[in-house]
Amino acid sequence: MTIWPFMRAAVAAALIVGALVSARADNPPANDKPKPAAPKSLAIEVISANYGHSGAHRSCPVTPLVKRSCNGRSRCVVKVEDELCQPPNVLPPGLILTLTVEYKCTPLTTGHTIRADKPFQVVIDCSGAATQFLPKLGSAP
Repeated sequence: MTIWPFMRAAVAAALIVGALVSARADNPPANDKPKPAAPKSLAIEVISANYGHSGAHRSCPVTPLVKRSCNGRSRCVVKVEDELCQPPNVLPPGLILTLTVEYKCTPLTTGHTIRADKPFQVVIDCSGAATQFLPKLGSAP
């Protein structure tokens, strides 16, 4: 008895199994759920920004300036300084210059407010908001 008919049958079976395995790899089963995508980074959207004086009913809107610096980024630092808006010539003693920024981390809808006094800085950080939903807050000279 020769072994050739059995060899041909074994080779044919191996080819069929290989084709089935290859087809399955190209077409995953329909019951496999797609994996959820990683969260996209969130972007800063400045709603309003004012540079004002404590104790005085006067503030300077600086929304366009802060929007140009921050909108669309995930993190932004704005120095609180007179270049934002020139204060009056004479400031009464004890008045503190403060930058107040209202913003949200889009596409989230929750608004946030952050404040810092001169000569500090406002740090708006939406990069961690995807996991914590609370932006980081910081001030440093």
